[in-house]
Amino acid sequence: MLPTPACCAGRNLGVCNPGPCRCWSQWPWSSCSPAGSPLLWGVTMVVRISRRRLHCVGCAWGRPLPPRHRERSTVSAQRSVSPSLALAQTGYMLPQLWEAWRSCARPRPSAKEIRECLAFFEKVRKVFGRRRLLVDAAGGHGALALAYGASGKAGRVIVAELREQARSFENLRAAWLPETGHIAQYEYVDLSHGNWLRDLLDREAVTPADVAVVSVHACGALTDALIDACTEARVDFALMPCCHGRCKDRLHRPLREAARIMNVSPEAATDLARFGVIASRGYSPKLRAIDSAITPVNKILIGLREEGVARDGRLQAAALQEVSDHWRGLHAGNDLAVCMLSRRVPLPAKK
Repeated sequence: MLPTPACCAGRNLGVCNPGPCRCWSQWPWSSCSPAGSPLLWGVTMVVRISRRRLHCVGCAWGRPLPPRHRERSTVSAQRSVSPSLALAQTGYMLPQLWEAWRSCARPRPSAKEIRECLAFFEKVRKVFGRRRLLVDAAGGHGALALAYGASGKAGRVIVAELREQARSFENLRAAWLPETGHIAQYEYVDLSHGNWLRDLLDREAVTPADVAVVSVHACGALTDALIDACTEARVDFALMPCCHGRCKDRLHRPLREAARIMNVSPEAATDLARFGVIASRGYSPKLRAIDSAITPVNKILIGLREEGVARDGRLQAAALQEVSDHWRGLHAGNDLAVCMLSRRVPLPAKK
């Protein structure tokens, strides 16, 4: 067996013992010869040639690791000893959420559902920034809302659902928010009611700028209903549609026919039509996508209400008004201008 340097005795804890590391100096180089121990000599040559550090987690070539690496190693050691460590103290969230999910009581959301929600969260978390209130519409087990709460990206989270609270929500909340579970709640909300979001804002006494709505796999026409509710309440949103082109959708046949003519999939035609609807309502539309290996229905439609969008709308209206005035001037008995236009001759510039 290869010898283990004394300063590496703490490597199972993920950190070296205090003081400068002496792994390189303590390796038994003098006993490494082809005649003495061929195996040890071969390992020594490999280490010398590759210039890689020996098996000491907390050191590299006799120098201690930078503070951020030591902190990360310490976190790993604490995590292995105490899985219930508060998630807010452990830095990058996703590995911690996965580990807490593995230790979560059953029933719990499936691994596929957790993977979808965390991939969605990674794509959208920087778009919204931090909000006072986040609403997970048709959230089911509530994993997406709980991820926002555990990461500190939302002060409070609400899972708005049409059914009773799922038992998996309680178990996942206990695992992901062990000390701050009060910030997450599960509510029955009639999402088919057009004013449900406005009523929620009034009840919570928050402004639209402080709220964001998210939904993973909003089925069929539910995506359109959520777009309507969010744009009417002037709230930012991010939605991952699914079940495109169901027969219950009134635009099912026209969209499939348009998709066939344009030689695109019905899903792409539907999402592009929704993209145009979002833009037409004074929002800045964005499109994101998670890894298709996680789910083939992986597109995220984002709508952001910005002041610049309203300004662009005013500029567009002014441009259309100018074209209209110019056209009326051409047809006000100015035969020369009409003739010049028909011949594609540029009109003289106005003084």
